[in-house]
Amino acid sequence: MANAKHFSIDLTRWGVSLEKEQAPKFIRKIALDLLKKVTMKSPVKTGRFKANWMTGIGGADETTTESTVDDAVMRGSIILSAYRDLKQIHISNNLPYAAALEHGHSMQAPLGVAEISVEEIEAHFNGGAA
Repeated sequence: MANAKHFSIDLTRWGVSLEKEQAPKFIRKIALDLLKKVTMKSPVKTGRFKANWMTGIGGADETTTESTVDDAVMRGSIILSAYRDLKQIHISNNLPYAAALEHGHSMQAPLGVAEISVEEIEAHFNGGAA
């Protein structure tokens, strides 16, 4: 996804007051919440886009799957369970049409998926409604 827009959340400002051992748990929870949000918002024609949300620690998982089974959250949860050392977490969708869907090329998700999910997480932590 070389031309795709990247979305990120800087969790450090919310994690400053956490004890060192609490921070990974906090970040895992936020990452899993974000993964659930993007998966739930994903438009479905065959299910392949929804199944292709990948989770990587320390770098993006640039793979894709031919699967149409909605197991992205389960896969991501397994990967996130190993998260301990405050590396970056990447949630990505590497299908060639992912950027088009993010930019509203689906009547099922006219506002996209990732950007709106990131905004919801940020609003939650900034005291707004999510």
